Amino acid sequence: MKYLLLRNSRGSALVLNLIALAVFSLLSVLVYRTVRFQVREAVYQERLAQAHYISESGLEDALHSLYQDANWRTGFSQKAFAGGYYTVTLSTGTPPVITATGYSADIALFGRAVKTVSATAAISSSTGAATGAAYAIMADEMIEVNGPNGSVDAYDPSVSLTPASFTSTAVLWSNKDVKTTKDSSVRGNVFYFNNKSIYSGTVSGSVIKSTYTQTLPNHVCGTCSTANNNLTGITPSSCYNSGSRSLTAANGATCTMKPGVYFLHDITVNGTLNVTTTSGMATIYFDGTINTDGSCALNNLSKIPSRLLFYGEKTGGTHSFHCSAPLHAWLEEPTATFNIQSEVYGRVWGKTVKVTDSLHTDIGLQSTPSGADWSPGTWGQSYERQ
Repeated sequence: MKYLLLRNSRGSALVLNLIALAVFSLLSVLVYRTVRFQVREAVYQERLAQAHYISESGLEDALHSLYQDANWRTGFSQKAFAGGYYTVTLSTGTPPVITATGYSADIALFGRAVKTVSATAAISSSTGAATGAAYAIMADEMIEVNGPNGSVDAYDPSVSLTPASFTSTAVLWSNKDVKTTKDSSVRGNVFYFNNKSIYSGTVSGSVIKSTYTQTLPNHVCGTCSTANNNLTGITPSSCYNSGSRSLTAANGATCTMKPGVYFLHDITVNGTLNVTTTSGMATIYFDGTINTDGSCALNNLSKIPSRLLFYGEKTGGTHSFHCSAPLHAWLEEPTATFNIQSEVYGRVWGKTVKVTDSLHTDIGLQSTPSGADWSPGTWGQSYERQ
């Protein structure tokens, strides 16, 4: 009897040990699966963020192509980027709807994370010349290109945003007079309505007396006077005076502007002003003056002129550009004088335009609109596993 009890006791202990081992094994499996799931989800969330940024890069790439050709609808198929790729399609309408899908780097055994964004491109047409070209310079009264350094030419941004050579396809238009001096250079055609004073050999193309004048575009701020990015888009805050609506990049200081719409009074750049147009456009309306000195840098970080727009609303005034770094921008105010005393990529439209340095115009403007941007209210996004 004693032996039977002892055997039963040992048997029960063995059973309990087996049960405990089974429970421990089950818990180990559950913990392993939980940890594996959490690691997998962490990796997936990281890849999802990658896919999001890749999709936005595809959207930006498409917008850049639309800047160059408003009729572009080709899109991209699995274009490699950041360890993954993006595919972009465009609708056939005008303006087109852009749909960009970003695919992250591969996740072992699970494929890629996928993110899709879409936007409608808002396209505004530029005023064309008699030849269908956009203008490097439009002036209501006078264009002056003064030597020994004053020159106007053109470049192809699809070849390089910072070219080493330039073409003879610039177009200048004056509703009154045009003047060049010795040692200046205009590589292209010149239209004038009233008088010309062209120094021999300074214009490579034709000098044509027009039979009509044109109205220079006048861009008005409108509601942006109260709804703008003045307080949120300029850093540090010391660069912006909200009382006077003045932006000042002081000597030795660096100020930054995000993409957006601004309504400013005076703009003074003695130090460095960086405009982060790599992620969008910056449209700057101003009703004062723009002043720069020789040691400054007004940097359009994308180097695409049509992403940095200066629209003046003041009657009269003089705006001077004299930075040591090149400026990539469109400068427009139909009643103002623009003094181009340093290298500018883009275009200048004003009452009087004086060029004593180099003005390079984008030949992509000759048959394309003046830019594309995301339209308000059209942003959409979705994501799924793949």
